[in-house]
Amino acid sequence: MNPTLRAGDRLEVNPYEGRKIRPGDVIVFLSPENGSKISHRVVSTGPDGVRTRGDKNSQIDPWVIRTDQILGQVICAERGNIRRWIFGGWMGIMSATAVRTLRRVDSSMSSLLYPAYDWLSRSGIFGRLLPGQRKTRVVSFNRPAGRELQLHMGEWVIGKWMPHRRQWQIRRPFRLFVDEASLPDNLPDS
Repeated sequence: MNPTLRAGDRLEVNPYEGRKIRPGDVIVFLSPENGSKISHRVVSTGPDGVRTRGDKNSQIDPWVIRTDQILGQVICAERGNIRRWIFGGWMGIMSATAVRTLRRVDSSMSSLLYPAYDWLSRSGIFGRLLPGQRKTRVVSFNRPAGRELQLHMGEWVIGKWMPHRRQWQIRRPFRLFVDEASLPDNLPDS
């Protein structure tokens, strides 16, 4: 459901209690596969159940949800100190359509602009223009699955060390401001 919802968001969920489930609503339901809780947007409703899809997904989910598997409608999401309303109905449909359209445009434009972006980020031109308080720093966390490194710029998490790939994944456009050669790349397990 990214960017509408992200892992770690606190969700406010209202049970339907007889209200009609509408296409465009974001619902929390129990997965028919393993019983885990999933938040996806309603694509259609019918006598057989409810069909869903994540905002970032291009395909509709393979399952049909029964109404007894639906825990409720997501009406708010809190990320950090910011609380946002989550639109349902026709506003939700418009929101999801916009996300998928922007994703397609971004994907096609990225392939065209990547060579220039890559050259600019390797050149370090933008990184030298950053004031000192906006320089990057690496923060380490010990997690049950191993050590996690995050790259921070001010309050923002702009990148993560991907141990399975042995490389940093840095969000656009922040890669323009990062000296990747100075980042740790040979991390011992701890």
